[in-house]
Amino acid sequence: MSNADSDQELSPQALENLISLLGKARHGDFSGRLKVPDEGVEGEVAEGINYLLSLNGKLSEELERVAKSVAQGDLRDRAVLENVKGQWAKQIQSINEIVSLFDRHTAETHTMVKYLQAGDLNRSVPVGPETLNRGGDLLQLGELLNGTFAHLKAITSEVINILAIGDIAVSCH
Repeated sequence: MSNADSDQELSPQALENLISLLGKARHGDFSGRLKVPDEGVEGEVAEGINYLLSLNGKLSEELERVAKSVAQGDLRDRAVLENVKGQWAKQIQSINEIVSLFDRHTAETHTMVKYLQAGDLNRSVPVGPETLNRGGDLLQLGELLNGTFAHLKAITSEVINILAIGDIAVSCH
């Protein structure tokens, strides 16, 4: 075997280190790193694995940060992972879309409660396939709010009718 061929293979020690590190990563520990030799395939493999482990660790930290921020009520916070492309960027975009959707639903519910406090019972939450409240639990919440507004509007109308009848009865005496 020539030196050129041996430069394209991992040494038994490098392979053992790689297997150990991948085992830890498989269990969610992204903190380990491989020693990067100056040249050859071992250096390329070590750099690539170290980069992936580092990026996975950063992604985990960023998701944890955003989860804590949202749990504390900051619905405008978004995940950021600098200089990522492809599926890494799509992961960040996906978590940000979830937070944005949660923010929009919270704002919509907040607005409906403000209308309720103001006595404006002529409002409703848009529901259905073309809206923010497309289906599932979100559709049920929108329908529940709309049903509550309709029920309160009906009660208000009945109270007004009863008061009007009472005024007629008082004026007849």
